[in-house]
Amino acid sequence: MRLISHGMLILTAFIWGTTFVFQTTGMETLGPFGFTTIRFLTGTVALLPFALRERSKQGIRIEDRIDRKTGAPALIGLALAGRVWLAEHPEHDPWAPLDLR
Repeated sequence: MRLISHGMLILTAFIWGTTFVFQTTGMETLGPFGFTTIRFLTGTVALLPFALRERSKQGIRIEDRIDRKTGAPALIGLALAGRVWLAEHPEHDPWAPLDLR
């Protein structure tokens, strides 16, 4: 068990350390919105098998999980995505003239 823990720690440090290189290259190539989109899609694809496995272990059907509890996080996610888009396109941003820095 200790060997697995050390291996996971080394893997995490490697991923953390190489992120800067990928981020600078991705921002130059894709722009902020495209880079953020690819980043979150990659994270979703990486975590989806684990989420599906947990769901099958607990016997939860997808119809049982779609209720009011999923609406609020979805709205928050859309609001955050919209704000990222506005940050990339300041000509459409109603808060840009305020300069809140």
